[in-house]
Amino acid sequence: MDADRIEDNHQSQFTKHTLKELPPVMNPDWDRVAACEPYFAVIPTAEHLRANLTPDGEEAFYAEGERLVHWMFDVIKPLAPDFSPVAALDYGCGPGRLALALAEYAGVVKAVD
Repeated sequence: MDADRIEDNHQSQFTKHTLKELPPVMNPDWDRVAACEPYFAVIPTAEHLRANLTPDGEEAFYAEGERLVHWMFDVIKPLAPDFSPVAALDYGCGPGRLALALAEYAGVVKAVD
């Protein structure tokens, strides 16, 4: 996939692809993909393209991150009742969907993309 075409015509290019078909994370073009369409890079659906993303859609995007993090802690709690992280690392954070939710549980969150 030609990264220049993605940047110039991101909507038509992205609606035809899934993350499996996009450049791998270690490919320098991935940064250009994520820079063009940060929400789509996380959830590759047409509604997550910048041209289609509404304020309600953005709110739902982050709410889904909160639900996922709450679920993870619900799974951990019975196994480790005293689990209370001092810090969390969200590596590959994109727009921070999980990092923001992790802040409810950890004293410090580092988000690296």
